Amino acid sequence: MGGGRLVRSLNKYLTVMVIDVNGFYIGERLIPIYGIMYIVGFAAAVLTAIPKARKMKISATNVTCAGVFAGVFGLIGSKLTSILTSIDLIIKYHLSFYEIMANGFVFYGGLIGGMLGLFVYTKAFHLPTAQYFDLFAAGAALGHAFGRIGCLFSGCCYGQPTTGNFYVIYTRTVDPNTPLGVKLLPMPLIEIFCLVTIYIVCEIVFYRGKKQGASAMVYVMTYAVARFILEFFRGDAIRGIWGGLSTSQYISFGLLVLCLSLLEYLVLRRNKRQHALAAAPSEAEPLADAPLETEPLASADVSANVEPLEAEVLSATGDAPLASADASSNGEPPADSDAPESSEPLPPTEPPTSG
Repeated sequence: MGGGRLVRSLNKYLTVMVIDVNGFYIGERLIPIYGIMYIVGFAAAVLTAIPKARKMKISATNVTCAGVFAGVFGLIGSKLTSILTSIDLIIKYHLSFYEIMANGFVFYGGLIGGMLGLFVYTKAFHLPTAQYFDLFAAGAALGHAFGRIGCLFSGCCYGQPTTGNFYVIYTRTVDPNTPLGVKLLPMPLIEIFCLVTIYIVCEIVFYRGKKQGASAMVYVMTYAVARFILEFFRGDAIRGIWGGLSTSQYISFGLLVLCLSLLEYLVLRRNKRQHALAAAPSEAEPLADAPLETEPLASADVSANVEPLEAEVLSATGDAPLASADASSNGEPPADSDAPESSEPLPPTEPPTSG
């Protein structure tokens, strides 16, 4: 009973939307809101990276170039994934090249492509990859939220039909596969709420965390879990369904397993390093207690150097009769002890002169 009253009270504040606008016309050419929001989202991702770059002491040139690499690779990956997952619809509706390029982008293709672009840029210029992933992680979530605004107005990524009071009705859409005049769950709105929450969490992790790559890891893991759950409420068949799961759910599961495996590897490597540092002092103790092997060599060198030093001291102090006695026993005349040691002649003395 209490739960029913809560639902009824919440329904009073839920907004019912009827969307009749998909874009703006310039002449006869329709400019879809989706494309505009894609540009706004890209700009938001780059702008949110600027204060982080100042904190990391990364130049504005590197931020701009890395953002361009991520954006170009992300756009290519998003479009290629869209074509691969909807090739049957392209053939069915005979879509033109402009219609294919103007509509239909898969976010996961863009995410993987953007990450590949950052990886290529950082490796090409010998920059820290994890640091640049952190640089754009929160911005990617915020930019994705703007992209979902484009999805809401384009009529793609819609939810399943509903009988509740929280729904959206489309009277015209860019996507020809979207049902018109039917109450649908506004899945883009729900995902926008999730993405803004992920953005806030990533910002907190970045400014309070100390590990490189932590913000990027939080972004990928939290979004993978949220997207896996939200896919069960999606109604668009363009996503591709195999074995009861969509393409995005398989990708979400793969990314989550990859992140958990990477975390396990980093934890094991850290523990191994800590064990190595803890074992290092115990291995050095026997070396500290061992007797010095250089002491006998040092004493031998001292005794060897004492004899010539002692001879020089004795000769300098006048103990030369020992040397003269040895010389007389050999038939040589004794040396004059009073003679100067130098054999050079003394300079002649001049008589004093009177002043």
